[in-house]
Amino acid sequence: GTTTAHTGTTTAHTGTTTAHTGTTTAHTGTTTAHTGTTTAHTGTTTAHTGTTTVHTGTTTPHTGTTTVHTGTTTAHTGTTAAHTGTTTAHTGTTTAHTGTTTAHTGTTTAHTGTTTAHTGTTTAHTGTTTAHTGTTTAHTGTTTAHTGTTTAHTGTTTAHTGTTTAHTGTTTAHTGTTTAHTGTTTAHTGTTTAHTGSTTAHTGTTTAHTGTTTAHTATTTAHTGTTTAHTGTTTAHTGTTTAHTGTTTALTGTTTAHTGTTTAHTGTTTAHTGTTTAHTGTTTAHTGTTTAHTGTTTVHTGTTTAHTGTTTAHTGTTTAHTGTTTAHTGTTTAHTGTTTAHTGTTTAHTGATTAHTGTTTAHTGTTTAHTGTTTAHTGTTTAHTGTTTAHTGTTTAHTGTTTAHTGTTTAHT
Repeated sequence: GTTTAHTGTTTAHTGTTTAHTGTTTAHTGTTTAHTGTTTAHTGTTTAHTGTTTVHTGTTTPHTGTTTVHTGTTTAHTGTTAAHTGTTTAHTGTTTAHTGTTTAHTGTTTAHTGTTTAHTGTTTAHTGTTTAHTGTTTAHTGTTTAHTGTTTAHTGTTTAHTGTTTAHTGTTTAHTGTTTAHTGTTTAHTGTTTAHTGSTTAHTGTTTAHTGTTTAHTATTTAHTGTTTAHTGTTTAHTGTTTAHTGTTTALTGTTTAHTGTTTAHTGTTTAHTGTTTAHTGTTTAHTGTTTAHTGTTTVHTGTTTAHTGTTTAHTGTTTAHTGTTTAHTGTTTAHTGTTTAHTGTTTAHTGATTAHTGTTTAHTGTTTAHTGTTTAHTGTTTAHTGTTTAHTGTTTAHTGTTTAHTGTTTAHT
C-alpha cells in the first residue's frame, strides 16, 4: 500500500517500549496523511509476542486529536493477520488513555470491511486492558457512521477467552449516545459463531464518528484469541495524538517486507544525545529510494532495547510526513548484525540535522526510527526496496524506553 503524508505533530513519548515478540507481516495497504498531533503516551506497552500479518488496506489522514495515553500496554502475544480494508478519516480527538493494556496473545485475522471517518473525540481511557484470549474472525461487513457520543467506560472488562467467528453481514448507522459503562464485564468464555445476516440501519462504511468518547477507565483482561484480517480502508486521521508516556515492552515477533515507497521527509533532525549500542541482527539490501527529508527531528530522550524479532515485507507507500521529530535523547544499544547492499537512491536531505551528542556503539545492523531506548537488536533486517516520501509532520520528544525486539526484520521492499 501507500502511506501518505503525516502532517501532524507527534509529541513526547515518555514511556518504555519493551520486547515485541510477535511477527508483523506485509503491510500492503496505503497510509494517507496524518494531519493531527501525537502527544505524550504515558502508558507502558509490554511484550507483543503475536504475529501481525498483511495490512493490504489504505489508511487515510487522521484529523482528530489523540491525547495522553497514560496506561500500560502489556504483552501482545497473538497474531495480527491481513488488514486489507480501508479506514477512512478519524477527525475526532482521542484523549488520555491512562489504563494498562495487558497481553494480547491471540491472532488478528482479516477485517474486510470499510471504516469511514471518525469525527468524534475519544477522551481518557484510564482503565487496564488485559489479555484477550479469544479468537476474532473476519468481519466482512461495512460499518457506517457512529454520530453519537460514547461516555466514560469506568468498568472492568475481564478475559474474553471465546472465539468470535466471521461477521459477514452489514451493520448500519448508530446515531445514538453510549453513556458511561461503570460496571464490570467478566470473562467471555464462549464462542461467537458466524453472523452471516444483515444488521439493518448500519449500511456499511463507517462514516464520520462525530461524537465524543469519554474516559474508558475499565480494565480489559486477556485477549488470547485471533482477530481475522481487516481488509477495509483507513481514511484521514486529522486529530492530535497527545503524550505517550508509557512503556512498550519486547517486540519479539517478525515484521515482514515493507515494499512500499517512502517519499520525502522534509523535517529537521535535531540533536540525538543518546547512545547506540550493539545491533546484533542482519540488515539486507535496501533497494528503494529515499527522497528529501526537509522536516525537523528533535531530541529522542528514550531508550530503545533489543529488537530480536523479524520485520517482514511492508508493501505500502509512505507519503509526505511534514511534521517535526523532536529530541531523541535515548540510548540505542549494540546493533551487531550484518548490513547488506543498499541499492536504492537517497535523494536530497534538505533539513537541518542538529548535534548528535550521544554515543553510538557498534551499529552493525539496521536501527529504524525508534523514539524510545533500543537495546540489542538480535534479529535480521531484510531488503528495504521501497521509497520514503515526505514526512512533513512534527514528532516531539519520545522519552520512553523500547525494550527487546527479539523478532526478525525481513525485506522492506
